[in-house]
Amino acid sequence: MPADMVGRNAGVIREGFSGETMGTSWSLLAVSPSAGTTNGVRAAFDRVVAQMSQWDTQSDLSRFNRAAPGLWHHIPDEFAYVVESALGIARASGGAFDAGLGRLTEAWGFGSVGPIEAVPEQLGASDRTIDFDPATRCIRRGEGAALDLSGIAKGYGVDLAAEWLLGAGVQHFLLEVGGELRGEGMRPDGQPWWVDVEMPPTSSIPPWRMALHDLSVATSGHYRRGFIADGRHYSHSFDPVTGRPI
Repeated sequence: MPADMVGRNAGVIREGFSGETMGTSWSLLAVSPSAGTTNGVRAAFDRVVAQMSQWDTQSDLSRFNRAAPGLWHHIPDEFAYVVESALGIARASGGAFDAGLGRLTEAWGFGSVGPIEAVPEQLGASDRTIDFDPATRCIRRGEGAALDLSGIAKGYGVDLAAEWLLGAGVQHFLLEVGGELRGEGMRPDGQPWWVDVEMPPTSSIPPWRMALHDLSVATSGHYRRGFIADGRHYSHSFDPVTGRPI
């Protein structure tokens, strides 16, 4: 969360904006923002939702997940960039990150359909392959695969909006969407963008304060998103090996 929200120094205006997107909140601190700043930022977020939301049944991702497996589908540039990045992270992590877990995350209730009473065991062992052809920007999925980009799309939304801000001439800002933050330039007082990191309720570690000066940070807390069934807490983070929430 931003350490402070509004302020002025030597006549330079720092303005704050906020709203909701991707099932969470967003906030922006910008130094001397241009006209239409809010519209440009929201348009970037809306583009990510329209292309990559697992919760919007009419998004490009949702339509791909409903289509028959094994067939190639052409996707927009932004969607293709995130898919290619996700598959690269999957390879680099030895499969610890898996963008093909969508059927499992949906079955456990982290999607548009809500939880089902019992998750079929065969879902965890089925073919979750996602193939991407960079030359044609086409993707296809295995029989048991469905795209879930929730672990990466929100951060991409921050970057997409940040690039729009820089292109509009806004050089100094702190942008945050649900725990994903990017700081560019500095505050009017010459300080970097200071950010306080919320610690888990059970943590004994003092809160962190970090300086985002042309830097980004991504956070996630399993205590914030999940559900309780039969007295047990299930988080929104999944183990691709077991196919179950961590």
